[in-house]
Amino acid sequence: MSQRIRFHLPDTRDNGLLHRAFVSVVDILNAAPVPFILAGGYVSVALLGIVDHFTSPDLSFLIFYLVPVFIVTFFVGSWAGAVLSIACTAVWFGVNTHELIADARTVIPFWNIAQKLAFFFLMTWMLSALKEALAHQQELARIDPLTGLPNRRTFHDVADSEILRSRRYNRPFSFAYLDLDNFKDVNDARGHSEGDRLLRVVSNAMCESLREVDTAARLGGDEFALLMPETDYAAAHTTVTNLREKLRIRMETHGWPVTFTFGVVTYLSAVHSIDEMIGLGDQLMYKGKQAGKNSITHRQIEATPVDAGAP
Repeated sequence: MSQRIRFHLPDTRDNGLLHRAFVSVVDILNAAPVPFILAGGYVSVALLGIVDHFTSPDLSFLIFYLVPVFIVTFFVGSWAGAVLSIACTAVWFGVNTHELIADARTVIPFWNIAQKLAFFFLMTWMLSALKEALAHQQELARIDPLTGLPNRRTFHDVADSEILRSRRYNRPFSFAYLDLDNFKDVNDARGHSEGDRLLRVVSNAMCESLREVDTAARLGGDEFALLMPETDYAAAHTTVTNLREKLRIRMETHGWPVTFTFGVVTYLSAVHSIDEMIGLGDQLMYKGKQAGKNSITHRQIEATPVDAGAP
């Protein structure tokens, strides 16, 4: 069974009515349960068969049979589209039985059945390939190609969901803004390929240090972000401190004169916006830079404010 893939198409006020209607339909089908889509596909094929039966044999309904096949294939999977293709062929066979009987002594009925089934299978295969290609492009658009970490856009989506969850359940979470000290010196002295290698080492260390529920992302350049759900002040400070130590060891191992400055914010209740969260983390990180770099500046929001600087 192929994995169901959901597509989220942009919808802006600048787009026309037809585009907005199409996006709305896609959103509805994305949210619809699989059994509902499957049932709708089979009911549509049955209704098409009834209409096809009571209309002139000269009228072809083939393109209309393709519509439910396309929808089921795209929003459920290729396996479901293939099964529905067989159902479409069976309905077509039932509707045109009288014509097939007239040619029963020849291979024409079998040829027509095989041709229709092959056509439906071909369309299903082509749409499945298109779906996989679109899914791959969507995935690439959400990942930083150098480090393999989520990019800024993906981080915004994850952070937005966490803020909503925190607001709903009144649970704490922490955010860390990480900047590399002296990274430009490595690029200038050893070349950009060495700088790229350094960034990959940093991203690997971050992934190794975090829980599955945490999110590490590259915001751009030598700036990274950490989102830590269900993490209070003490737990966040421990995590960031351990990460900074692991990064220090990696830098010394490769002979890179790079240190790390963190701006960390712990929210006991949800922040108003993602931009506010990132902005505060950036300010705390910059405060650490001004204090001499290679530090952790941590602040707690709500309840009793706590500020700490770790050299």
